[in-house]
Amino acid sequence: VRSGRDDDLLARIPPERIYTVQLSDGPARAPDDLAAEAMYGRLLPGKGEFGVAAFVSQLDRMGVRAPCGPELYSPSFDRRPVAAVMTDLYQSVQDLHLGESGQAPWRTGSGSRPAGAVP
Repeated sequence: VRSGRDDDLLARIPPERIYTVQLSDGPARAPDDLAAEAMYGRLLPGKGEFGVAAFVSQLDRMGVRAPCGPELYSPSFDRRPVAAVMTDLYQSVQDLHLGESGQAPWRTGSGSRPAGAVP
């Protein structure tokens, strides 16, 4: 996002060539210390300004079927029960996949769910 997202370029990639999707979020403006932000300052997908929901929607429209999940670490994870952290991570990605119907695209009966998707 910060380096200039190009939706037209993404749309030209054959969906079967996208093997995995890792998601995180953060502020639109880059902080002074990019390394620290990338390691410790990223947000749950959909909780920042990266436009993650629009990105996931585009992948869905393209027909991408690949394992998808959050890719971030937060120091707060160390202070919380593992199950609570896992629930928050799962819910953040699930929320991105829910459309107007309130159901994930692979749960509508219109096709198979992506490999690696949680039923």
